[in-house]
Amino acid sequence: MPTGILTDVSFSKDDCTLKAGDCILMISDGICACGDEWVEKELLKWSDKEDEKEFSTRIVKQAQFRRDDGRDDDITAIAIKIA
Repeated sequence: MPTGILTDVSFSKDDCTLKAGDCILMISDGICACGDEWVEKELLKWSDKEDEKEFSTRIVKQAQFRRDDGRDDDITAIAIKIA
């Protein structure tokens, strides 16, 4: 969420323990501007053949390709694999 431009924003918190092999994908709202179901599918398909930088780049390019609302928004992704 663009919390920097909103007032009365509250955050939720959740705890979990990550282990070797777990993956984290942090994305800006621009990634999901035209739907988010594809992001989960791509995350589940992510394999060891593609490093974090390659995966993040692919997610950004897919989001840019899917952008069909005529708006301009930041599209950012950071991927992490726990070793």
